[in-house]
Amino acid sequence: MEWPAIPIEEIPPDEFTPDHCPRRECPSNARESPAVFSFRRFGSFVRKCDGRRVPRFLCHACGHTISQQTFAASYYLKRPELLESTAERLEGGQAHRQIARGLGCAASTVTRQAARLERHSIVVQAYCISHVEKIDEDVGYDHFETFGISQYFPIGIGTAIGQESRLVYSVDAAPHRRRGRMSAPQKTMRAELERVHGRAPRDSYAKALRETIDLLLGKIPEGKYLHLVTDDHPQYARAIARHPKSSRIRRDVHPNPKRGPKRTARSSEAVHRDSQM
Repeated sequence: MEWPAIPIEEIPPDEFTPDHCPRRECPSNARESPAVFSFRRFGSFVRKCDGRRVPRFLCHACGHTISQQTFAASYYLKRPELLESTAERLEGGQAHRQIARGLGCAASTVTRQAARLERHSIVVQAYCISHVEKIDEDVGYDHFETFGISQYFPIGIGTAIGQESRLVYSVDAAPHRRRGRMSAPQKTMRAELERVHGRAPRDSYAKALRETIDLLLGKIPEGKYLHLVTDDHPQYARAIARHPKSSRIRRDVHPNPKRGPKRTARSSEAVHRDSQM
């Protein structure tokens, strides 16, 4: 797998040449009968934020202009120096407002930077997985529970991780309906939000697992089985049983032990479950 040696921004302008057109609608990116990509230099411009000269190019396939900066992670940023610092602080668990105070910018700027970093992370993860030729290890699968916007929008993040390589093979979202104890006003609020935004889909955990299985089975050699290690979530069993290639799937189940009171030590069953997954 080829990996960039240096950032796009650090390549000298005279040495940079594009190898494709980044525009999705360009005929050179068509799935069927793509046009040949070719270009010619089309002047340059100077970035106001750092004074760097950026060469421009004209794509012969679509007739649009592109630049060296189009291929950079800091594309269209007025303060590109914030991107790396924001990533470090997000990884450390800081809140957006806290990061904004430390970097001297608006909280909305951090939010937009975070969204950009998320999109880049998805692309990098997909790029890495596309170069995995085969999977010859057990794959642990579980959902990380969190909230989108508020507690009225719970979402499970289905994550498939190689138990030996620790490589994240897939991340699929499973939005679901808020459950548990709710007061009458909370039930009313949930009904109003569902009226405006629609009700969360059913069997979302099973749908997320099926998408993951489709991806993983494509990298399992013929004659081999996909070994999944999961907890005893009921939708997992349904997803595997209904899959057209269920005969190629082997599943090790580790039930979730009953939770004790808050601030109590984990039980031996919980420790065993976590070690196996």
